[in-house]
Amino acid sequence: MGPAAQADTPASSSPPPKTPPAVRSPAKDQGPWALCPPPAEVWRPKPTPPSATADQLIHVYADRVDITDNDKTTFSGNVIARQGQRQLETDRATYWRSDDRFEAIGDVRYFNGSFVVTADGARLKLDDNTGYLTNTRYRLGSRHALGGAKRVELQGPERTRLSDASYTTCDSVHPDWELRSDDIELNRANGQGTARDVVVRFKGVPFLYLPYIRFPITDERMSGFLFPNVGTSSQSGTDVSIPYYWNIAPNRDATITPRFLSKRGGMLQGEFRYLNEGNHGEIHAADLPNDKLTGTDRKLLSWQHAGSPEAGWSTNVNFNYVSDPAYFQDLGSDLSTASVTHLERRADLAYNSRNWNLLTRVQGFQTLSGTSPYERLPQITLTSVAPQPDNSLNYLFTGELVHFAHADRVPTGTRLDLQPGVSFPYRKAAGFVVPKLVLRHTQYQLTDPSGGADTQLTRDTPIASLDTGLYFERDASLGGTPLTQTLEPRLYYLYVPYRNQDQLPVFDTGRYDFSFSQLFRDNRFSGPDRQGDANQLTAALTTRLLRRKDGAELFNASIGQIFYFDDQRVTLPGEPVQTNNRSSIVAGATARFSPAWYLNGNIQWDPVQHQAEQGSARLQYHPDPHSVVNLAYRYRRDLLENTDVSFMWPLGRRWRAFARWQYSIRDELTQEQLVGVQYDSCCWDVRLLSRRYINSLDGQSNRAVYLEFELKGLSSFGDRKRIEGLLDSGILGYDE
Repeated sequence: MGPAAQADTPASSSPPPKTPPAVRSPAKDQGPWALCPPPAEVWRPKPTPPSATADQLIHVYADRVDITDNDKTTFSGNVIARQGQRQLETDRATYWRSDDRFEAIGDVRYFNGSFVVTADGARLKLDDNTGYLTNTRYRLGSRHALGGAKRVELQGPERTRLSDASYTTCDSVHPDWELRSDDIELNRANGQGTARDVVVRFKGVPFLYLPYIRFPITDERMSGFLFPNVGTSSQSGTDVSIPYYWNIAPNRDATITPRFLSKRGGMLQGEFRYLNEGNHGEIHAADLPNDKLTGTDRKLLSWQHAGSPEAGWSTNVNFNYVSDPAYFQDLGSDLSTASVTHLERRADLAYNSRNWNLLTRVQGFQTLSGTSPYERLPQITLTSVAPQPDNSLNYLFTGELVHFAHADRVPTGTRLDLQPGVSFPYRKAAGFVVPKLVLRHTQYQLTDPSGGADTQLTRDTPIASLDTGLYFERDASLGGTPLTQTLEPRLYYLYVPYRNQDQLPVFDTGRYDFSFSQLFRDNRFSGPDRQGDANQLTAALTTRLLRRKDGAELFNASIGQIFYFDDQRVTLPGEPVQTNNRSSIVAGATARFSPAWYLNGNIQWDPVQHQAEQGSARLQYHPDPHSVVNLAYRYRRDLLENTDVSFMWPLGRRWRAFARWQYSIRDELTQEQLVGVQYDSCCWDVRLLSRRYINSLDGQSNRAVYLEFELKGLSSFGDRKRIEGLLDSGILGYDE
């Protein structure tokens, strides 16, 4: 019997992926059965000569052979009868030549691949794998499963029938859990098993009865009901869903999930997945008719698609729709979904060659809150990606043509942006010099410009830069470890003459967040609608510690600042001209002096007001795959100040604890609080999580409790997919 048993009556959590995952265990490096003791018996066949498996003849070995007549032969003493991969072992066996039948009584063992049976007696035909064994114990080695049956009937190479049978994955005389059935049939041809009158016991107590169940006995997927998910939250009440998994074809499947929310009503969810030779994708849909709390119909539709129809060509689709702006706030699971302001609707057609990249895109948005962005109908970009060899002249090109449309905003129109350029990168082991010159031509054809502005606008701007750096090295050591320390000064000069751009529209342009990488950009704006003027010099310094034996980077730190020789006169609407003669100082450092410890931090410091504008720090202790502690801090002046503490830690060999506390110091508010515990045994585990989290921008909180109970090798009860998602996203390092 295989993992994730599925029943035709409500019976696991999430549907199986294309490749079924291994069952989760705290000892991820030892597999799902790491907590199991060694098996009491060694289930392996006795060795035979290689010729016994090289053909389909029946090979018999014994200490003594008695031939009674031409039809009957008796073998005794270490009897082995083998045909191909099938082998019978016993102390005494009788063979009838007329029908190629063996009869064995006493200590009988039968092997067929990973299926091993011990029995009191057997009557078998090895040539066609038919017959029966009585009073048996069996083991499925590949599944870590074992059990017993009053009778095992072999019905050919692909079918086996078990009567009055049991099944478990526990290594114990008294297993923690056990499935019993009057009749179990295993069909290796379709990879499925069936059972009737099934009772599942845990700790000897019956807790589930199923009149009929189907389950996989291989890694192949199969249709059937999955076990129900049960949860509760303060916002939606008791939450019960019963997924049905539909294995449509080897490359297509679907999950249809009726769901009941006690405070809101009945809901239907669906997921369809496809995997073709040249494309793959997923479609998600949900419908909650007549929400009892809002009195409205709530719907969701999402489609993600990626394809490669021909060599070099690729397609991508991302379509999203919800029925109302509060959908994620009411039915989402955390603040990240509740704070979504726009849903993207995009279709791409791209061509990538050795020297050029071409992208054609149409893009729109569903606005949930805030100002609706412009739609791109369409957008075409062409970019040169030819190799840029050192010490020679290189040619550069980036071009974009895009039409901006909007139902309620003016102006609309078409923008053409071209950036041809040249560079001459000169690089040596001791340093580099990279001069670059780009001419930016931007042209607009506008419809309904405001204030009687021109319908045709043009801007031409040269962009000149010189990037230089040096590399210094010296020998160093730390704790007896030989190191190489580098010192890497870098100067970057940028000159862009001023062009008055107040008449140009702002379709898709904003100001970049200031960071270390921004020190070396040729434009402080994110889009072509503004090309920042510049006469400035960036000075930066980086140092690294490299382990000499393998070059691994143990530490790096960087600091930099921009010095302005002229005012920054180009601004976005409503912004003042920037007259500072220097930028904020940005600095960052990363350290990993041992595999278990990781430290990262950065800061942006205002030298005029002598205060931090923003910063972050993170410390992680991760000594092994089962233990991790995270401490994090984020700050942005006048906007946020947060701490985030999380951990996963073993409490002995079988227990683990989880926790996360995300707190806003600025708002004096807990944004998320998660506490959980997990118990693992050889063949079952249980997880319990309690969660309190903010799921709306006004600070409204929700409380939820999640429970998962898994019988390894059979199935799980509870919302495993959501629990795994919460732990993966909330505890950095949980699933590494």
